[in-house]
Amino acid sequence: KTVAFYDLNKVASKAELGYQAKYKKNSTIPTGEIEFQAKGFHLHSTSVEWLVISGAASQVKGQATIEGVTAPNGSFIFQVWSTDASPDTFRLRVWWEDVAGIEHTVYDTNGVNQVLGGGNIKIHR
Repeated sequence: KTVAFYDLNKVASKAELGYQAKYKKNSTIPTGEIEFQAKGFHLHSTSVEWLVISGAASQVKGQATIEGVTAPNGSFIFQVWSTDASPDTFRLRVWWEDVAGIEHTVYDTNGVNQVLGGGNIKIHR
């Protein structure tokens, strides 16, 4: 199916996020993998475009697929914001862009960072 908007009511309050992103020595292109699962929603990264770390905060942006869904233009874009603090938090936003460059949000964790209910975020320098 093709999606222009994902029904956020299908996404349970409990979700799993796992990701690792880094720059290899002497590289300007990051590597990594992002996985996000919630009821009826499974996102898997296909590439990582950039990674920014500032103190205890990080941002990662890249391309992804959503299981069982085709993006109208062929790919979804994701961005993850996270903090390694007390408490650890994250935000995930997923969207696609039309031919005019207009962003169409598919998923967003309420537009704000969410406190982790388990696990932790570790930022290494």
